[in-house]
Amino acid sequence: MVHIGRVPVLADVVKNPTLRLQVLVDGQLDAPVRWVATSELDDPTPFLEGGEIVLTTGLAAAAWDDPAWSGYVERLGRAGAIAVGFGTGLTHVEVPAALVLAARRTRLALFAVPRAVPFVAVSRTIARLVQQEEQRALQSALAVQQQLTRAAVAPDGATAILDRLARIVRGDAVVCDRDATALLRARPRDERVTRHPLPARLAELIDRLRPQGMRASHTDAGPRGATVIQPLGLSGTPHAYLVVTATGSWDAAAQTAIAAAAALLSLDFERRAEALATAREVRTAGLHLLLSGRTESGQALLALRAAAVAPLDGARFHVLRTHCADDPVRTLNALERWAADDPAGRLVASSSGDGGPPVAVLRDGTDVADAVAALGPGGRAGLGEARALADLAAADATARAALLRASAQRPVARWDDVVDEGPPALLSGPAADEFARAVLGPLATRSTENTALLTTLDAFHRHHGQMTVIAGELRVHRNTVARRLRRVEELTGRSPNTPRGRFELWMAVEILRSGQGVGSAGTAADPGDLQGHPQLGPQAR
Repeated sequence: MVHIGRVPVLADVVKNPTLRLQVLVDGQLDAPVRWVATSELDDPTPFLEGGEIVLTTGLAAAAWDDPAWSGYVERLGRAGAIAVGFGTGLTHVEVPAALVLAARRTRLALFAVPRAVPFVAVSRTIARLVQQEEQRALQSALAVQQQLTRAAVAPDGATAILDRLARIVRGDAVVCDRDATALLRARPRDERVTRHPLPARLAELIDRLRPQGMRASHTDAGPRGATVIQPLGLSGTPHAYLVVTATGSWDAAAQTAIAAAAALLSLDFERRAEALATAREVRTAGLHLLLSGRTESGQALLALRAAAVAPLDGARFHVLRTHCADDPVRTLNALERWAADDPAGRLVASSSGDGGPPVAVLRDGTDVADAVAALGPGGRAGLGEARALADLAAADATARAALLRASAQRPVARWDDVVDEGPPALLSGPAADEFARAVLGPLATRSTENTALLTTLDAFHRHHGQMTVIAGELRVHRNTVARRLRRVEELTGRSPNTPRGRFELWMAVEILRSGQGVGSAGTAADPGDLQGHPQLGPQAR
């Protein structure tokens, strides 16, 4: 622990043996002494700033009674004076008893200054103490800066800075990103010691600081401890935030150490930001090579030290295409942390050099739940088919198609599921809507007749045109089934008995069943009337 010099306290003055002062009222002996004021005014308070020792011989108080002395002491107390030094042997042979009683009532320190001790000797003593403490403070501050600077040049410089800072403040030191996620943390000297908890509202506090860039910081001190949040960076948007917590209040040592640590960490994170920007450019280039089929070139780029990742290693890989409603940089940061858990099995990069939505390549069998969670509220993803690394272009095509099927209800669409859903799932919402309305025509308008026709058409598809089976299921005559199918042909212009007509009608009915966006036609009142049609059962496979 480095001790920064403290301001002299009253005890340093009154207990100085060279002054031979006689303490009559202790008051607060640990009160800091800011300066000394000599005054014979009956009210010197307009000239006080607080923290002074007032020296007087009582020249103006020769005839004061008890109330006058009480008023004098009370005025000094309100002005922040910490003590009265009363010179004896001149106006007063000894300290007036009324002054002693008033000082005791208000707990204002009082001491007698013998005639042999000039007031200037007291002033010089206080000035010397202040100067000595300022010199010690300067030396201690320099020692703190030297310790933190030596830590900064260690192999794990940033963590070493946090370790040293935590010891100086006797607390904890953490570097967090803009999401309040801990990036680096001081290592406890004793694993048995419980870490200081981070502030419960840390994310909220950082959110409030972020719009102000490098200009804003936060300091909070209370009975439960103290917290300081400092932005790290040289200009513009902070790279991260230094969060320092302690159980006690900040002394000069802590304040000096925090300021020095923030400056050193800012330089470190500036270098990290430059290295990260380069690494992201290399990873994006490597990703594009892999997705274009140039596997060897892509792997070679990922093997470069500047990429700060490893070449991919595995038999089969998926491509994960993403859409994030949140800040793309924040999303990319979160996905990169997820990928770092398996560097040879996961690659995350921007889809374009100008910061497009992140794309991930991940080894077959990887759980994507955490990756999807990193996309934040409103985020969606499409997981492509697992393919060999040399065939990532095809895997990417399926990931793009799957992303089109993702929605608020299904934030992750997997290509395998899309395939299982059949051809209707390959159409996007607007396209499916247009196709189904074009095929069904008037049949897309909700009515009692149309419901019966759609139910019959659905049974026709499920039972492969077997009229007897269809009639039995619907509990109608075969002729009724035939008549309904002719009516479908009249309304749609497509015959269920021709291969093309049957396929197009089946597609339209399946889109209608899944509720993928089939809107109203004709005079239907609600565009969603036919979505997830209640008369259509589960899809037959």
